[in-house]
Amino acid sequence: MAARQRQPVKSVTRCIELLEFFAQESRVATVGEVAKRLRMPQSSTSMLLSSLATLGYLQQVPGTRAFAATVRVRLLGSFVQDDIAVLGGLIRGMEEMRHRTRGSVILAMRQGILVRYIVVLRGDNSTAESFSTGATRPVFQVAPGTILVAEETDEQIGLLARRANAEQPDQAQTMIADLMKDIAGIRRNGWARSPGGATPSTELTSVLMPRVAGQPLLSLTLGLPAREAVARRQEIVESLRALATRFHG
Repeated sequence: MAARQRQPVKSVTRCIELLEFFAQESRVATVGEVAKRLRMPQSSTSMLLSSLATLGYLQQVPGTRAFAATVRVRLLGSFVQDDIAVLGGLIRGMEEMRHRTRGSVILAMRQGILVRYIVVLRGDNSTAESFSTGATRPVFQVAPGTILVAEETDEQIGLLARRANAEQPDQAQTMIADLMKDIAGIRRNGWARSPGGATPSTELTSVLMPRVAGQPLLSLTLGLPAREAVARRQEIVESLRALATRFHG
């Protein structure tokens, strides 16, 4: 007798259906519209959409109950579909950089007072504890975050810093005067640097990705041993910028 097929977990099925909906539609949709289209309870739809936004797959339109897919949804398919020219080309470029430098290459987006690593290609000496896809870090403590924060106004940065200090008491407190000096340097140079978080012997160098309408701003980062990163800084920045130009939304 053939083995009985297991029924999928309902919440997992619904999450996949939501991701597929936004991947196919490529537009903003309200909770009610999605619930009606997928024949799901509106309360469950709202909860799942909010969870996917927290994880960085969706973004909520401020002040509304509408959501849209982020680049992270597209990246789910870029690993298996080489014909996705934009993101497939970017991922291949990140792979080439990893093999050439033996460093860790990171694509990241900001979510409030956190920065989320949406793609991580770990280098030879990195571990899962150091860098992993989907991980978050305090936005002011790592270069992939500070390069993104530097695009905000001084007033917005001050508000974010005070919020981070209030909501992350277990983390090192951000001194706003020192932060603004660092932000000025980032804006002047066009790149950011920081220790590698869980791996202090690693240094991160980050640049911005080109802006894409309707998508969160992204940063591109290379993590190398600190001495190497300092000695080769200009070369690293130029390589990151060259790779970033492959991304066109």
